[in-house]
Amino acid sequence: MTSATVSPRPAARRIPSVPLIVLPVLSLLATAAMVADMAGSAIAVPLLPGAVWAAGLFVVAAVVAAAGRRRGQARFAVEPFTMALMVVLAALHGRDGAASGAASGVAVTASSDPHAAHLGGSWLLLVIAVAVAALTVVCLTCAVRLAATHGIVAALLPVVSAVAMCAMTTWMLVA
Repeated sequence: MTSATVSPRPAARRIPSVPLIVLPVLSLLATAAMVADMAGSAIAVPLLPGAVWAAGLFVVAAVVAAAGRRRGQARFAVEPFTMALMVVLAALHGRDGAASGAASGVAVTASSDPHAAHLGGSWLLLVIAVAVAALTVVCLTCAVRLAATHGIVAALLPVVSAVAMCAMTTWMLVA
C-alpha cells in the first residue's frame, strides 16, 4: 500500500506584509489629518500641512509603483496616489471662494477671489473629484479582492483604510 500526501489547499501567493501595513496606516493618518483640518477644531491641529502630505503621498505612490512593478504589486500604489489627490482636492476646494461663498450665502465676485482662476478654476475641481471618486472605488475593490484571495486577517488593515477613504470621499463630495 502506498501513501500519498495531499496538501489541504494550495499555497496562496505570498504578499509582503510591509505594503499591507505601512500603506494603510499612512492612508489612515492622512485621512485623520484631513478630518482634523476640515473640522476646524481648535484642538484638532494637523501635524503636517496639506502640501507636505500631498507631496509625501505622491512620492510614496511613485516608489511603490516602481518597486512593485517587477513583482506584480504595483496596484498597491493606488491607495497613496488616491490619498494624495484627495489632499489636493481638499486644498483646492478650501481655496475655491465661489463654492465656499455660495455655501455660506456670501456673494463672491471674480475680482474678490484670487483663487478663482487658479489652475483653471472649477473644472479642475470637477476632474480631481471624479478621479478621487473612481480611484476610491478601485481601492475598495482591491482591498475586497485581497480579502477574498488571502483572507480577512491579511486584508483587515487595507479594508479598514479603504472604507475610511470611501467615507472621507463621500464626506468631501457631498458636503
